[in-house]
Amino acid sequence: IRKAAAPIAGGAITNLTPDPPADSHRPRYAPDGSAILYGRTENPEFYADRMRLWRYERGSGTHREWLGNWDLMPVQWEFADERTLVIEAEQAARVRLFAWDGSGEPRAITGKGSVGGFALCQDRVAYSLQNLVTPTELFAHPIAAGPAAGLFHLGAAEVATPLSPALGFFRDFARLFVTRLCAIGDVEEQRARVTV
Repeated sequence: IRKAAAPIAGGAITNLTPDPPADSHRPRYAPDGSAILYGRTENPEFYADRMRLWRYERGSGTHREWLGNWDLMPVQWEFADERTLVIEAEQAARVRLFAWDGSGEPRAITGKGSVGGFALCQDRVAYSLQNLVTPTELFAHPIAAGPAAGLFHLGAAEVATPLSPALGFFRDFARLFVTRLCAIGDVEEQRARVTV
């Protein structure tokens, strides 16, 4: 899979990855537009080749590997801001989120359990987290902070805790969801009738 750029006003298409060794995936523009970050595999003969992050500098047309020595394999990545990349990667048979500022090792931003996807909103990351002893929980907290209380926990146990408007909205949503779910008397019976 090659990456290409085409002018909006029309014109020639430019092949950005003319000689990739294998596949390239998930191109993401840097927030300032100066670069494109993408995943790349090296071995076209091996279906499970390790994904590596590469950065294409639009001004110079050069490609360079990012996080080449990291032990984990990035699966998804998004720029949170000009300096921070949020990366989803598997570690010890669990999917975790990491934040990377461009130097050193990425820092884990999720705790125990497995992440089920994430979204970024300004300086916050939102994600679902599940493990074998608790139900799936929704989390939203600043990327700079570590793991925080889940939104369902905030909606059930910390109803009076002052929160920002955004987190207050999600706490109220979680509280209403759980309240309405608990009001359904035959929820298990209804679940058995649902066909997907």
